[in-house]
Amino acid sequence: ALNYVPLLCPHAGALAVKRVNCIPTVFPADSGEVLQEEDMLQVVYDNGPVPHYQWDNYDTLRSKVAQEWAALPKRANVVSASLRQKVAAVCEQQEQQQQQQQQSKGGGKLGSRNAPVSA
Repeated sequence: ALNYVPLLCPHAGALAVKRVNCIPTVFPADSGEVLQEEDMLQVVYDNGPVPHYQWDNYDTLRSKVAQEWAALPKRANVVSASLRQKVAAVCEQQEQQQQQQQQSKGGGKLGSRNAPVSA
């Protein structure tokens, strides 16, 4: 079973993060598993800075990160089962599409240019 999201298969869609047993855990945003008020992610830049968003200064941000980091276990599975399943499905779909494209270009099986020559 995957305990990580493969980086070679992007495009799993929008994500949402909520705490599960105090650990921030990543879910597909469209799974319905994370309520809007639970989502730890927030949009701060959307084709430019989001109006009226107040950025923390560097020292405040650094303090928040240090506090959060210290509170987390050294190892944790932060990817939800639903996200692992979605990533696996997206990767499989992309692989099938690539195979279909290769076959339509003649790269899969012997094509007309690679047909065996009879003696």
